[in-house]
Amino acid sequence: MPHQDGAGTIDEVGEGVDAGRVGQRVWVWLAAYRRLTGTAQELALVPAELAEPLPDDVSFKVGADLGVPFLTAHRALTVVEGGPTRLVPGVLAGRSVLVAGGAGAVGNAAIQLARWAGAQVITTVSGAEKGELARAGGAHHVVDYRRQDVATEVRRIVPEGVSTVVEVSPTQNAAIDAPVLAPHATVAIYANNGGDEASLPIRPLMTVNARIQYVLLYTMPEVANRCRCRCERRTACRCHPRRRGRRPAAAPLPAG
Repeated sequence: MPHQDGAGTIDEVGEGVDAGRVGQRVWVWLAAYRRLTGTAQELALVPAELAEPLPDDVSFKVGADLGVPFLTAHRALTVVEGGPTRLVPGVLAGRSVLVAGGAGAVGNAAIQLARWAGAQVITTVSGAEKGELARAGGAHHVVDYRRQDVATEVRRIVPEGVSTVVEVSPTQNAAIDAPVLAPHATVAIYANNGGDEASLPIRPLMTVNARIQYVLLYTMPEVANRCRCRCERRTACRCHPRRRGRRPAAAPLPAG
């Protein structure tokens, strides 16, 4: 996200921060939250806990693309009742995930993380070009919502229903999500594309004991924050940067 995410090398640290972090490669997130400046500059000053180690074999471009999209996606995929609090390979095996808008930043991140964690991933897109982006991210099935009936297609692919919907547009998709949910499924809403109000079909959602979960990093519970996904190995970051040409912040400066 512009001004929020970035990657670089630590030049200096503030009081109370391990001096051994100087020279460390890091990626940062929410750099501009409740601060006057963020990562859209040559040097940035951020709290130490928002500067995560970046492995040597992962580029700054990839690091700058993590942040808000991937952390939002991670939260959306870990709010299922009885589900994992942190994604690792295989932890979503046996589950099916529907990602609305798989070509968007958060949607594509959700595809990558869900696939990496072992889920069967279905996504919706608005055309062939976006479908290719979704497939590059790892989607097993791509549904063009302009040409196909999404609910029918999803039920054909997963007759038992999906356990999670990562939702970008609840206003437009509420009537689509309800009929594709498995028992005890969760609809994780992270945006309001299409409007601020949605009409929910009560009985279909009640019948499967569905959960509607809102997701926003700024007010995310601390326990979820502690369990956030980290880019520890290249295999954990099958990232396809979406913001081509964007210059990552060169030198985050964590402060105590």
